[in-house]
Amino acid sequence: MRDSSPHSTRRECPRKAFACDQAILLDLLGTEDEVRDRPELVSPSDFILAADGVGHLLITGDPTCEPLELARIAHKISKRRGRPLVQRNELPADPAAQRALVTRDANKAAMILNLLDFDGDNPEPFDPRLITLLFSPTYQIRIIVLARNVELASALLGAMYVQPMMRVALRPLVERRSAIEPMLDRWLAARGSPLRVADLTPSNRRRILKRNWRSFRKLRELARRLDVIVRAPSLNQARLALGVARSTFYTWFGRTLKLEDPLVSEDRKPALLATLAGQPWRDHDEPAFDDEASAEQGDDGDEDE
Repeated sequence: MRDSSPHSTRRECPRKAFACDQAILLDLLGTEDEVRDRPELVSPSDFILAADGVGHLLITGDPTCEPLELARIAHKISKRRGRPLVQRNELPADPAAQRALVTRDANKAAMILNLLDFDGDNPEPFDPRLITLLFSPTYQIRIIVLARNVELASALLGAMYVQPMMRVALRPLVERRSAIEPMLDRWLAARGSPLRVADLTPSNRRRILKRNWRSFRKLRELARRLDVIVRAPSLNQARLALGVARSTFYTWFGRTLKLEDPLVSEDRKPALLATLAGQPWRDHDEPAFDDEASAEQGDDGDEDE
């Protein structure tokens, strides 16, 4: 992670990095190769080094970039991981509640201050007396701020507190089109699946990669469904194994993603079937993704290019 000094340099990732969920760091931050020539971006190894310290962090980006998940990983890596992690989406206005927050709830702990719901112009700043207490070395609170941008965080907390923070800017998936295929391949590999995106028919691969994905959650669910589909004897049996309603599944497969059966190229099918022989194909790992519910909640913003 970068500080304000022009002499900031990258160092090797410490061994404890292997104890955290590296796959999620690669998803949210990008690989070392992705960020190598982008000095404004943060590599996974730089993030781990910064999270391992005690300095305050500012994570900026859209909520679909999963900044909250990154903040939780930062705490798991940090030297204060044995202390409580307090999450606040707002700060109290009552002086007694403010004092309780600083002296009891968050004292010598870490606090995620989630400001992602603030997105308007000229937001009203928080009580400066409380902000002074939160950042006072007396209470030793490590603050991880989540905000849509640096300017918004500065307006709410004060530039004097935000400017020295170590910053992590998360990029939306629409800016990381080249990362979609390796990301899906990593998730498939994590599930023990021999399937890779390159195994799909050219038309199925093209339709998946040309789609403007906006949600990591949707992509992870895509990997799960592709894995089950390639293992199952038929699309309908895959649907049953996934626990998805018929209309929902076939709408997702044929109309939303415009995929075609067979999913996999004919020349790749024998090798995949040989690898999968004798392996269970029913899926019990996770609850089914609720396509209809997510659409109602406004999370179905992916679209074709």
